[in-house]
This record gives sequence, C-alpha cells and structure tokens, in this order.
Amino acid sequence: MLAVLCSSWVFASCGNKPSTSLAEPTKESSLVKKQPESPKPCQLLIDLLTRGDLEAWQGWPTGCDWASLEAVANFAKPGGHTIAGEKRHVTQVRRTTLSNLSSPLVVWHREGVVVRAYLQYPKIDDAAQFIKKLGEPRIKLDSYFATVPTLKAKSEWVYPSRGISLFMSTDQSKVVAVAVYPETTVERYKNELHEMEPPRELD
Repeated sequence: MLAVLCSSWVFASCGNKPSTSLAEPTKESSLVKKQPESPKPCQLLIDLLTRGDLEAWQGWPTGCDWASLEAVANFAKPGGHTIAGEKRHVTQVRRTTLSNLSSPLVVWHREGVVVRAYLQYPKIDDAAQFIKKLGEPRIKLDSYFATVPTLKAKSEWVYPSRGISLFMSTDQSKVVAVAVYPETTVERYKNELHEMEPPRELD
C-alpha cells in the first residue's frame, strides 16, 4: 500500500483523541454554514488564485461554501482528513489541480462549511509590497511546511479579520504558501484552523 502524508490533505491520527464536533456558532464565528445561491462567488476565488492576484484579496466571497466550490472545481476523490486547531477538530480535506498553478489547491471543510483553502507556492508578483500592504499580522504562529517535519518558528503570519494567512520562508523574505478562509478571530483561528500535526507517513 502506498504511504500517504499526514499533512494538510490526509488523516492525522496522531496524539490525543480528536474532536469531531464544531464549536457553537457565535456572532464572531466565521464558520457559519450558508446556502449558496450560485457557484459564481467560488469562481471568483478560483480565478483570483489562478491569476496570482492575491493583492486583490478582499476577503472570502459571500456565498462560497463547500457545495458551491465543489461545483466549479474538479476535486479528487476520495478525500482525506486532518486534525485542525487546538480543539483537534476532524476536518475533511479535498484537493484539486488548477490551471497555471504548480501545486494543488487543498480545501478543508466540515459539514459543508469551508474552513480554509491552502496553496503552496502562490503567484505573488511582489511579495514585499504585498506584505507591506497587509501590514503587521495579528499573530505569528509556528508551522510545518509540506513534508518537512521541522517546526518553523513564527512562520505562519495570520490576518484573521482579512481571512488570509501567509506561510513564510525561513528568512521570512518569501511567501511559500498561503491560506484563505472566511473572516475569523485569532482565538477561533488557533482553535479551529491552525494545523497542529507534523507531516509523517502512515500505511
């Protein structure tokens, strides 16, 4: 059997028993399930990522839930799972390959609600200018990158109210990955979105 990676797109059954429940929605919750009227908002997201136009990011498109996103992109089946956040939520993971991108788009969702979309090596024409435009992140978290099981200190720059996180290179001069998601708070991001497990191989 092929070994798979316990990272952003596979099941991470490591450590403590994970939670399978979602936190109760509140007014500040970004993970509120909505019924989409059409897949068009999600197409805007796909177009922005494939164009490499992250500088134009204005937040997660209203009405873009998992059903709408699945309708505009060819996601591979079957999907996998990961453990997300300090609350250890079991989260569905699906991947799709987009034109003009060297890495797949990896989407996390729970019960029809999109948690985040993650892309390695995003197209950013001027990373320094992009970071300057975003300003100082609300918080910098330690993170793992791809298949490297080494924790990188303060490499995940989180802008929760803008719905975007940057994963920085070791010297913090390049954006090596990006995650976009519905607007949230620092606390909810840490509890529900931050990837907690290091990558490893499972049979």
